[in-house]
Amino acid sequence: MIAAADRWLVARRGLLLLLAVAVPVVFDARTVDVFNVSKFAVLVVGAAALVGLLATDAVRHRPVFRRTGLEWPVLGLLALTALDTAFSRNPRLSLLGAYGSYDGLLAAVAFAVVFFAVAWSFGARQLRTVLTVLYVGAGGLVVAYGLLQVHDRTWPGSRWDWVHWGESASFAKGTAIWSTLGNPNHLGGFLAVMLPIGVGLLALWRDRRIRAVISAIAVAGLLALVQTTARGAWLATVAGLGVLGLLSLPAIRRKPAVVVAVAGALLVATLAAGVLLEPTRGIADKVASALDLSGDSSASQRVEFWKAAARMANDRPLAGIGPDVYGSIFPAYQGGKLATIYDGMSLNNGPHNVFMDKLAALGYPGLAVFVVLLAMATGLACRTYRRLRQLARHVETEVAAPPPEPEPLIALVAILAALVAYLVQASFDVQQIGVTFCFWFLLGLLCATARDTLAPGEMEQAGGPSEAAPKVRSRRVTPPLIAALGLVVVVAVAIVAVRPYRADLAFGSGLDRRAGAQSVREEFGTEPVDAAAAAARSIRGAARLNPWEPSYPAFLADDAARSAARLPPGSPEQLAELTAAGREYRRAARLAPSDALVLQAYAKVLVAVARNDPDLAHRRSAKAAAEAALRRAIRANPFNRHIADELRKVQRMAMDTLATVL
Repeated sequence: MIAAADRWLVARRGLLLLLAVAVPVVFDARTVDVFNVSKFAVLVVGAAALVGLLATDAVRHRPVFRRTGLEWPVLGLLALTALDTAFSRNPRLSLLGAYGSYDGLLAAVAFAVVFFAVAWSFGARQLRTVLTVLYVGAGGLVVAYGLLQVHDRTWPGSRWDWVHWGESASFAKGTAIWSTLGNPNHLGGFLAVMLPIGVGLLALWRDRRIRAVISAIAVAGLLALVQTTARGAWLATVAGLGVLGLLSLPAIRRKPAVVVAVAGALLVATLAAGVLLEPTRGIADKVASALDLSGDSSASQRVEFWKAAARMANDRPLAGIGPDVYGSIFPAYQGGKLATIYDGMSLNNGPHNVFMDKLAALGYPGLAVFVVLLAMATGLACRTYRRLRQLARHVETEVAAPPPEPEPLIALVAILAALVAYLVQASFDVQQIGVTFCFWFLLGLLCATARDTLAPGEMEQAGGPSEAAPKVRSRRVTPPLIAALGLVVVVAVAIVAVRPYRADLAFGSGLDRRAGAQSVREEFGTEPVDAAAAAARSIRGAARLNPWEPSYPAFLADDAARSAARLPPGSPEQLAELTAAGREYRRAARLAPSDALVLQAYAKVLVAVARNDPDLAHRRSAKAAAEAALRRAIRANPFNRHIADELRKVQRMAMDTLATVL
């Protein structure tokens, strides 16, 4: 029977383990943003539930808040994120995050909650169980689904993947896979983080059946990792295993045969994966291209992305541009090299580097706080590692035979290697919720290990008390009424957090209905009115559920503009469609004021009104609005010469007749 005071702790632990599996694994093929919006919803709802459990436990029993050693830089980073959201180039975008990314303030708060909940809920004795759930539950499911994709790309005649992925959803061609993460780079980064944990678990478990499962996941994960062709993830794997080996030298000297056997198995798995990959992609060519900084190679592009982030930070060095705003304003900062290669139309969703991301989003203070967080985590890890090594040597002197490595030491080494692997892969990839979750979860486990290991004096030097320190006397932290109101707020936050997911479900349903209606129109020449109306209703419903998302009104505007193009010029029906398109484009432009493509499309609709509206005043007003929209588009992307050409054509339009040169 669990004591009443411990039930809330058990509930927190259970919820955290559930999140550790669900966040990297969950995706929903019915949504348009298949992978990220569902992960975002699970993360925020789970964080809200964790806040509720922590508050209830504090009110009913005792304070659960214990200093971890890293609370100040984490809180400082969170405070800077909130402040920079308020002063962002687009506060709405920074609050929720960009579509398909959701790396805004709300996600930052959720990650901080997960970090503190892990640090306060687990101890050194639970490390093996927690890491096993993360590795087998999340890593095993991700690898299993990735192997289905490996099979379908190696033997295309037989299909195992139950989800139909169209060409538009294939983020890479050939044999590249993405599993539940939505992109080969994300999948490779996740597998690079999991591999050191798997090797550590082999040393932690003595049960042969469990070891067999762990080994199978590790071998399959290596095969999938090579199939991703993600060179940043390959480098992260080497770095993570290197740190693991360096910190495990005493154990390696003790059992070299076991280490050689494990290393040999991993090498054979890597070579086997390379053989499967070689028919369609040369690994040697992929490795060589990682050093190619000329032309439009991915390495060259990343350098340009980093330069753009530096230019953004230099424009706003103290506050930054705001969380997750990078992609929306990137065209204005893309630089001459990318503008030349892509004719000024280069798009990018992030700087592909966690440090440059902090620099652009939060300015130089944000980058400094993040570096301080990593430095303090490194110091805490070093002190904890030294203490565990001292305890191991003390035990060895007390017995005749050398004892096995203590479990907390093995787990700590695996955690540190996984964190290093994360930082390396994050230096070449954009932030993704499923992978970033692992960083904050493992960082919380590092704090939990340190709290249980370090002596009280050492822990105070690190920033918090150990469990061996005298406990704070039980007391009520918050009156029950305030706690109840807090739970209501938590539930409200969870309901709001699910709205983007529900909106994207409606958007996906509308697109499916629209595609069906379009196929009927192409086959029979007439479009079913009911199906088209139902599709429009679903998409408008998505816009109502998430009125902050510019993609939905932009799509409605595109649809209305295409419909107007099929109608007789100057007819009342065409003008009605053009009016509807202009209204939706205005809404999208208000939500995404730096989106040059939306502004350019809006200007084209206004030009169509200026060509065909019989009212001269309306034509002149539409022409003036088109010029204003194109000027805004030029400011958003000064490298796109086509926008300037369109502006000059609009300026030459004659308003006394319906003639136009556009």
